[in-house]
Amino acid sequence: MALLSGACLVLPDRSLVGEELGDFLADRAISHAHLPPALLAGIPFRPLPALRSLMVGAEACPPDVRAFWSAGRLMVNAYGPTEATVDSCFAVCGPELGTGPAPIGRPVFNTRVYALDEALRPVVPGVPGELYIAGPGLARGYLGRPDLTAGRFVADPFGNPGDRMYRTGDLATWRRDGQLEFLGRADHQVKVRGYRIELGEIENVLTTHPDIARTAVIVREDRPGDQRIVAYVVPADGVDEDGVDTTGLRVRAAGELPEYMVPSAFVVLDRLPLTPNGKLDRRALPAPPTDRADGGRGPRDAREEVLCALFTEVLGVERVGIDDNFFDLGGHSLLATRLADRIRGAFPVELSLRDLFGMPTVAEVSAWLDAGTAVPGSADRGLEPLLRLRSTGDGVPLFCVHPSVPLSWCYTGLAGELEPVWPLYGLQSPGLTDDGPLPAGLDALIDDYTTRIQQAWAFGPYRLLGYSLGGTLAHAIAARLQDRGEEVELLAVLDAYPGVEAEAGPLDEEQVLARLYADLAQDASGVPDAAGTGPRTAGAAADPVVPGDLAGQRAAVLASLRAGFPEGFTDARLSRMLDVMVHAVAAGSRREPSPFKGDLLLFTSTRGRAEPGAMADAWRPVVTGTVESHQVDCTHDELLGGDPLREVAGALGRRLRDLDTGPRSGSGRRR
Repeated sequence: MALLSGACLVLPDRSLVGEELGDFLADRAISHAHLPPALLAGIPFRPLPALRSLMVGAEACPPDVRAFWSAGRLMVNAYGPTEATVDSCFAVCGPELGTGPAPIGRPVFNTRVYALDEALRPVVPGVPGELYIAGPGLARGYLGRPDLTAGRFVADPFGNPGDRMYRTGDLATWRRDGQLEFLGRADHQVKVRGYRIELGEIENVLTTHPDIARTAVIVREDRPGDQRIVAYVVPADGVDEDGVDTTGLRVRAAGELPEYMVPSAFVVLDRLPLTPNGKLDRRALPAPPTDRADGGRGPRDAREEVLCALFTEVLGVERVGIDDNFFDLGGHSLLATRLADRIRGAFPVELSLRDLFGMPTVAEVSAWLDAGTAVPGSADRGLEPLLRLRSTGDGVPLFCVHPSVPLSWCYTGLAGELEPVWPLYGLQSPGLTDDGPLPAGLDALIDDYTTRIQQAWAFGPYRLLGYSLGGTLAHAIAARLQDRGEEVELLAVLDAYPGVEAEAGPLDEEQVLARLYADLAQDASGVPDAAGTGPRTAGAAADPVVPGDLAGQRAAVLASLRAGFPEGFTDARLSRMLDVMVHAVAAGSRREPSPFKGDLLLFTSTRGRAEPGAMADAWRPVVTGTVESHQVDCTHDELLGGDPLREVAGALGRRLRDLDTGPRSGSGRRR
C-alpha cells in the first residue's frame, strides 16, 4: 500500500504495547495502521487525529474497542489465514454496530468462501458452519508436511476438477445482509464432563459485565482427570483488580448459561498475555490458586464444623476455612451438585446448585441457615409479597410487578444488569402465602400493592416497572399512587397492553383457564415457567383434552407449570398459584384503566407481532405524557433474558441515571 501510493512505511524497531504504542502512533503521525485487536485494546483511549484508516484482524475485536477507534475514521475488520495469502474477506465497521458482533464481510476479488456443515454442505443464513476458502490465492500446502497438507487442503466440490479449498477450522455464519459473521474456532468447542461447550459463548456473557473489559476462557487440567473451566478477566478502566466481584460474575454466568458452562474459577489479571504477533497467548495464562495462603478462619460452632467437613470431603483437600471459596479451591458444577446433596442430607434444608453459586463459602451457607430461610417449614421462602431482589444501594428503588405467573423471580436477571446503586423489589401476589379468599376485584389488589410499596418507601418519588400482566398492574399502581398525592417519576412497561391483550374483552376465570390450555396445547406461547421467561418445554406436549373439560385443562396446565418449580413446591401450593394467576388475569380484563399523569417508557417485542407499533398506540389514551417506545428484536418470552434483557437494561439504566441527575421536587426520601 505504501509503495503504490508513495507513502512512508513505518516499522517499529521493537515490540510496542499499550501507552507506548499509542505514543508511537501519535509521534509519527501514522495515518494508516494494521493492528491485532488484542494490541489495539491495550492502547488507552485517546484522540489520534492523524490516524485516518485502521485495519484489524486475526481475532475478534471487542465491541467497546471497535466503537471508540472506528469513530471519525475508516475501520476495516479483515479476515484471512496465511494459507490463503492473508486477507480473504473484509467488512467496514463503524460505531453504528453498537455492542453487536462485527461481521468479517464478503470475499475479496478472485476468492471464494464457503460455510459448510460436517457433510460439506452449504449452511443456510443463521446456521453455523466451518469456513473453507478457495481461489487462486490459496497456498499449495505446507512445505515438507504432506500429511498436514492433505488434512487441510481438500478437494473443492463446488469448483472445477482439480480445484482445492482450505479448511480454516473457524466457525462462521452467513448473515441475512450477505456478510459473514465470525463465531470462533471450531477447536474451541470442547467437551467437559460429557458436555460440548463453546468457550466463546462464556466469554461473551462475562464481557457484558460493566466491570470487565476483556475475558479469556480455557479448560485446564492441572490435576490428572480434573478438567475445570477457568475464566481470566481484565477489569474495566477505573476498576481495581481487588474490586472485581468474582462471586457476582459466577452468579451472573449461572443466570445466563447452563450450569455445566459456569466457570469453576475466576482469575483477575491486569492484562491478558500476548504472543509476539499480538494474539492471545493461552499457554501463558496462569493456573488459578487452589488454596489460601493464610489458612483462613476456622469453624465457629458445631454446624460450621460439619459444613467444613463436607466441603473438605467433596473437594478432596486437607482443610477448608469458613471463608474459603468452594470454586477457588477447585470446585466445579459437578462437585457443587455433590456438595448440595451432602448438605441436604446433613441438614433439613432445600439447597439448590444455583444457591451455591451465590454463597460459595461455609460462612455464607451458615448465615443462610441462621436466617431460617432454608428450612423446609419455611415453604414461603421466595413467595413473600414484597421480594427483595436487591436491597443494597442508596438510590431510589425500582419496584417490579409480577407478570401473569404471580412471582417476580423473572426480574433476577434485571438485578444483575442494572447498576447496584438502585435497590430492586419484586411485588408478588399475597395470595401465594395466604389460603384465604382472593380479592374480590383488581382494585383491592392494587390497593394492597400500593400500600406495600409505600411501607417499603415511605415518601416519593416512586419508580415502577412491569412485564406482561405486570405492566398493566404497574400502570394501575402508578395511577393509585397519584390518587394518594404521591409523585411517580418512572413508569416502565415491558410488552403489555393497558388491558390483558389488545383485542381481549372481559374474561371469566373459565375462559382464562381455557386460553392457557389452548396456548399450551398449540405450543403457541406456552405457560410461562417459574422465572416467567419462556414457555415450558418439559411436559408441554399435553394429551388432548375434550373441549369444555375444565378439570382436564387444569391438570394439563398444572403439569406444565410443575416443571418450572423446585421439588419442595407442593402440589397444593402450585394449585393455589394457578388460582391466583387465573383470578388476576380475569380481573384485569374486566377493569377500565385509569389515566396516568406522566410519561411512559415502553419496551415492545417485535417477533410474532403483525403491528409492533400498535402497543404504543394503545397506551397513548391512558397516559397524559409521551410514550417513549423501544422495539426489541425478540419474542415476548425472550424479553427478560440474554441480549434483549441487556438492551432493555441499557435504556432503563440511562433513564434512571437521568432521573438521578435531573431536577427534583421538594419531597423527602426515606428508605
